[in-house]
Amino acid sequence: MITFIHTHDDIFKAVKQESSLLAIRKSDDKGNPMFDSLVFDEDRLILFRDLFFDARANVITACSAYMKEITDYDIFEQGNFDKDRDFVLQLDVPGFITSMKDSASVKMKAYLVSYIMYLWLENKSPEAELYSSRAETYLKDLKRFLEMRTSRRISKSWPA
Repeated sequence: MITFIHTHDDIFKAVKQESSLLAIRKSDDKGNPMFDSLVFDEDRLILFRDLFFDARANVITACSAYMKEITDYDIFEQGNFDKDRDFVLQLDVPGFITSMKDSASVKMKAYLVSYIMYLWLENKSPEAELYSSRAETYLKDLKRFLEMRTSRRISKSWPA
């Protein structure tokens, strides 16, 4: 079993940082800074929660072939995680190359941040499409990493 953990707070901080880096460079047609309208800050935590849940649902769907039948809720008590806030995903991936876990986790986090940024900027900035494209690439990379195995499965229909 592989466990991925991405906390609400870590993803929020990453989204806030990403939006700040974008906002500091943006101004409207009149040259006025757009910082206040583009930064995803603590005033928008309710919206963040909704967008985070949307992004999580997409990751779960993408990984559904490997979903563990029963969630091990002990992980929440051991790590002081909140099952209603944090994203803990447990997958059963037979033969998974365990050294790929960090790479898969990085792609999962990058997807969550990029997808939330896309939704946040969708009606605010043309950069939304860049984040949409990034999110799609990160999700494909995540699925590709989960397919890496220590041994290949050979179909019974292939001749020996």
